[in-house]
Amino acid sequence: MEIRQLKTFMSIVKLGNFSQAAHFLGYTQSTVTTHIQLLEKEFNTLLFERFGHQLMLTTDGEKLYEYAESIIRLAEDAKNELEHFATPRGPLIIGMPESLCVYYLTDLLAEYAALYPDVELKLKFGISSDFRNLLRKNMMDLAFILEGNSKETDLVSKMLWPEPI
Repeated sequence: MEIRQLKTFMSIVKLGNFSQAAHFLGYTQSTVTTHIQLLEKEFNTLLFERFGHQLMLTTDGEKLYEYAESIIRLAEDAKNELEHFATPRGPLIIGMPESLCVYYLTDLLAEYAALYPDVELKLKFGISSDFRNLLRKNMMDLAFILEGNSKETDLVSKMLWPEPI
């Protein structure tokens, strides 16, 4: 069992299917399938059941999900505790509309990458509702949207500038 296999497993659960998990993780669908097959072989159990187009966790899949969350959180905690770096490092997943990136954020992102070369910027292009869901599932760190301040109490939002549409 590898951490990346557990991360793949958790992504499938959070996103609802193999293809979306593959796209989000930057893997091919066959890689995602292989990760799950290896986990299933190692634990000698099925983790998912298919009901038409619906993907459901088995009882063993539900148990593994709880352990996977703990294992990944502990691994990240250990890494953060043992790495004594004064500058940011690691992945930073940012969601935004592609047009916003092209017209406004290219220079800012380039400057950030130059200042913090140990941060791996991962840009995800899409729509605001997808970003909100990914933020809630802790699969995205930050999102830029083209809407006014959000009234949602579970997300923190701040208007950076007015944008006439």
